[in-house]
Amino acid sequence: MAYNYAKLGSKFISNAGPIEFILRGIGDNEITGTLAFLMWMSYVVSLSLFSDAFAGYLLALIGIRDPFLFGLVEIVVVAVFVALNFFGSKTVGRTESFIVLGKLLVLGIFVLGGIVDYQSRLCSTPA
Repeated sequence: MAYNYAKLGSKFISNAGPIEFILRGIGDNEITGTLAFLMWMSYVVSLSLFSDAFAGYLLALIGIRDPFLFGLVEIVVVAVFVALNFFGSKTVGRTESFIVLGKLLVLGIFVLGGIVDYQSRLCSTPA
């Protein structure tokens, strides 16, 4: 799927993103407008779900169960990404690189922790 998306993106260069593919396929009509609106709405819903998950994990990690702070963290996360978009695509791209690097570091910590735990279990198992 990602390969096809990349190939289409290199063939049809446009600021419209995936909507350009729909425009090329079925033309500029009510269906295209509806699909563009639904795609935009799906982005809004996705961002709300991500902010909800982030707030839940962050507050659980630091041991806070206050519903007010939960909502506040959600608002701050959304506000940060909205503000980030005002600085343009270059800033978003640079920031995304740092976010991906952070995710890879966290995953690396989990992998190393799993290896250490597995090794300690192997060494402590009676023969």
